[in-house]
Amino acid sequence: MGSFSEGFPAPPLEAMACGCIVVAIDCGGPRDIIVDGENGFLVEVGNVEQIVDKVKLLLEDLELRQQFVQKSRDTMSKFSWESSVNKLEEVLSNLTA
Repeated sequence: MGSFSEGFPAPPLEAMACGCIVVAIDCGGPRDIIVDGENGFLVEVGNVEQIVDKVKLLLEDLELRQQFVQKSRDTMSKFSWESSVNKLEEVLSNLTA
């Protein structure tokens, strides 16, 4: 994901849900879901060389890819419909209390 600015990072979440590993620009929204070096990579805005280096690293390291896919699944569980509805209900309940 090479955006210069990003709000809610739907494309990286969709990629994670499909088992893809995300290399994203550190430009806002992605940093809310990606823990650099754990479930994907965050790179500097505009640093194409850094993107290429991270993609090469992933292509060369099967074990790292497998770890990232598992961590991505853990991340995705926080954004499930059930989890999202529960959080919304909690917020709404706190507003009425």
